Amino acid sequence: MGSRISGLKRVDRALTRLALVVEPHHRKRLLQVAGTAIVRYIHTCFAREAAPEWPAESDRPGQTRVVRQAAGRSWVPLAAATVARRRKGKYKRGRVRILRDTGNLYRSVNAFTTWDYVEVGTREPYGRRHQFGGRHLPARPFVGWGRADAEKFAGYVYDRIRRAV
Repeated sequence: MGSRISGLKRVDRALTRLALVVEPHHRKRLLQVAGTAIVRYIHTCFAREAAPEWPAESDRPGQTRVVRQAAGRSWVPLAAATVARRRKGKYKRGRVRILRDTGNLYRSVNAFTTWDYVEVGTREPYGRRHQFGGRHLPARPFVGWGRADAEKFAGYVYDRIRRAV
């Protein structure tokens, strides 16, 4: 998707220190733990229909501002016409959920880990439009991380560092 999550200075410092004292295969395992935690948090964003506390930022100028303004807030509600169209289909009863029409976007969120980094995102090409908005489509950021999860992971990394040295 071409974005990054900033504001995770404590996690970044922990991972930098970790790289100095831990073997690469242990680093990869820790990054896998982080990736799993981030994917789990993204799924809670879908359930709450709200942007993450620390949403991923765009590599394109101007899009990051929109995402930062949405941090932690509920997503923009669906247009009345969209709700009406979905009610004619499979959602005759019950709640029409935002970004969950087919479930493909939700199911496609995954984490890819190497020895040095973890990349979390979606393989759906329309994911970027939903994350950052587009023509006639408001931004509904879903990729990012929560403060509590980031702090918990940083503590986990520091604990691993203490064990390694």
